[in-house]
Amino acid sequence: MSRDSDRALAGLVAFLLAMWLLHEAATWLELRMVSPARTITPLEQMVHSFMEILPLAGILLLCQPALEVWLAVPEEGTRGTALDWRWRMRSELPPWPVLGSFAVAIAVCNGLLLSNGEGHDSLM
Repeated sequence: MSRDSDRALAGLVAFLLAMWLLHEAATWLELRMVSPARTITPLEQMVHSFMEILPLAGILLLCQPALEVWLAVPEEGTRGTALDWRWRMRSELPPWPVLGSFAVAIAVCNGLLLSNGEGHDSLM
């Protein structure tokens, strides 16, 4: 692709992502107003969740040629702009306090989300 078409595609993708984010914000506001007034069934929510993914899938398909280049595994001994996605062993783990902090943060966040009390309501 030429540089001009790359810029045009980047602009289109940025616009589409902005429109998707605007739609997500509108959906969130609508749910905040509608949920106290009527019951939103799990099926209705699942259908809408699936419909929210469709624009993102379209944007990914639009970006597919650029993603192929970006995600390409470089050949052995070469250094390019592609990311290297090969698996490697870490030289060492993060310090135990860091791992412990992550574990506590994950447990607290999951506890708040799964609770039926104040924690759940304050996140919405």
